[in-house]
Amino acid sequence: MMNFRSKPTRLEEIRMAKALSTMLAHPQTAFAMLRALPTSATAFSIGDSFRIWSIDGAALLDSPLECDLADLATPTARIHHQVRVEDTFPGYARSDETTKGFTLKAYTVSDIARRIDRAMASLAPRLRTKPGVRLLSIPAERTKCLWIVPRRAPRASHVYVVAAPKGSGVVPGRLLPSRDFLTKLRRAHQRTHRDTIHNFLEPK
Repeated sequence: MMNFRSKPTRLEEIRMAKALSTMLAHPQTAFAMLRALPTSATAFSIGDSFRIWSIDGAALLDSPLECDLADLATPTARIHHQVRVEDTFPGYARSDETTKGFTLKAYTVSDIARRIDRAMASLAPRLRTKPGVRLLSIPAERTKCLWIVPRRAPRASHVYVVAAPKGSGVVPGRLLPSRDFLTKLRRAHQRTHRDTIHNFLEPK
């Protein structure tokens, strides 16, 4: 496994901003971005960047109850970048880390960027001690969170839910201890899994 860095350097962010400029020059992408803005402003920059960690649905089903979030989540080679246009966040960019550095891969117009910005603002007091902040993705439950990991006590982490569907067991905008978050998420996923099997086996 490659040893991942925590985030790109400032120089790498500047290079990615230039690459993003080229990407946004595509008419369809530029239109989608401008449509998401309150004005026609186009001066943008790359804001906060987060390593994307992921939890596989199978791990939620198979893991022992005493498992911690840190036992299940795995780091990916992807980085989430907040894209800022003046005081708004119309979307985010994604880059992949290789042995040669970071390469910009995609730009997405999404409300997720605005939600993450609000989350970071509300978490400001907790972030004064400079914990690690990761973007946690659980594709099987369509859930995205900010995972706040204290450097001196990584097991005493918390999760801020950014986006989650109804019935997932967790509510967007809530901050939870990681163990409570994992318990709720595991229950929801097990319920979804049982319902899927039931619907599959039920006679048509």
